[in-house]
Amino acid sequence: MSLEPMVWALSGDAPVADVNEYAVLGCMAETADRDGCGTWQSKETIASRVHVSEETVKRCWRNMRRRGLIAKGDQSLVKHYRADRRPVVYDLLIPYDWFSNIERTNAERARLGREPLTPENRPPIAPAQPKKQRADKGASRPKRTPSDQEGPERGNSETPRGKTSETPHGGTASHRRGNCKSSTGGLVDPQTSTFNPTTEPVASPVLPSIREPDARASKARTGEERTDGGEVEQQETQGPGVPVASQGVELLVELGRREPRMALAGKVLSDQGALVEGLLAVGWSWSALLNVLGAPLPEKITRSVGAVIAKRIELIPACPPVQRDPSVLPAGVPAPRTVEQELESRSQHECQGRDGECGRQVPTKGALCSACKKPCSAGCGRGPAEPARRDGLCRGCIQDEADAALPRCLDGCGRPAVRSDGRCPACHREETGRRAEEQELAQAREALAALLGTESAGAPS
Repeated sequence: MSLEPMVWALSGDAPVADVNEYAVLGCMAETADRDGCGTWQSKETIASRVHVSEETVKRCWRNMRRRGLIAKGDQSLVKHYRADRRPVVYDLLIPYDWFSNIERTNAERARLGREPLTPENRPPIAPAQPKKQRADKGASRPKRTPSDQEGPERGNSETPRGKTSETPHGGTASHRRGNCKSSTGGLVDPQTSTFNPTTEPVASPVLPSIREPDARASKARTGEERTDGGEVEQQETQGPGVPVASQGVELLVELGRREPRMALAGKVLSDQGALVEGLLAVGWSWSALLNVLGAPLPEKITRSVGAVIAKRIELIPACPPVQRDPSVLPAGVPAPRTVEQELESRSQHECQGRDGECGRQVPTKGALCSACKKPCSAGCGRGPAEPARRDGLCRGCIQDEADAALPRCLDGCGRPAVRSDGRCPACHREETGRRAEEQELAQAREALAALLGTESAGAPS
């Protein structure tokens, strides 16, 4: 951000045409260089900052380019942006004569690799043309008379009604329209007779609880009418509103006797009885259905009892549960164990291999696991073979093999050398202690010699 472009844009020296160009140019000058070049704010950013639309920003850019206030600059400055998101780089064409210290500005341009400013490449900018004034500006607006208006005069007037010579008959009529208060407070019934026929069909107020039986089904069926040779199962319809007797209806009636709150009647009893009849036909027992449907009702019922029973019937599976003999165990199920066997199976025993350090679970006390049962392949007899080793060696033989691969101690003790000085840990500690003692003895001798030398030098000759 530089001060020169902002002063040129906001001080009034820039020949902008309106307030929109003033705001857009000032927003662009905020990010420009000292010479006004290299600003690349997008139209979305400028629109959100100066509170105008994006189309207004584009129109201001177009007008200012046409009048020479701005021009497209070096587009390589935005090459680090994605190709489809790169904004346009603009240069503010501040005139050469406006700069008070043109040498400093040209030095800055030379540092950035730009050509110096001259009166030829930065000429003065012509002022914007003033807007055209309206021809009728200042003239008084003529008043319109009621005759010039097309519609009725505005105001709180009465809406005219069409005049009819017929006397109102049937229905209701409202009061005269307008800004008035009703003395009666309602509609007026202009009927002149007590007979007022209606053209709407009259519907039955109460629907029948059951469907009307078919004429063919209401006839008594005789044995000659059947062709299957079986007995005639005669079902009687006692009358309208009484369901046909069936096992499902009898089960629901029995449920109502046991729990009076669950008693059903009419069409609800007939419909739900047909569903219960189907469950009985697929194998559900009478007692099982009574237990399911006779469950206690909730304390607060938001629906009818018939809806509750219908929902319970809907949740019953289509196939009944299979009844099995409890004395016959299914295939794959082991026989029950005794108390001693159960206690023995629950007790936990550990393998005592590897001198009691194995710890694996075994079925019986004193038994060895599969890994500990295999002896060492070297025949040392110290322990079982390690399961992870393919050569079958025990843990002691593995350690001996690892020690044998190491070099021997330099002091000739025969132990493996694991220290950097070529000694075993024991010899390394002894050597370290010996060197420490020698160093302390040497320091004591040096201190004694220094003390004796001082006393001899101070004695008189």
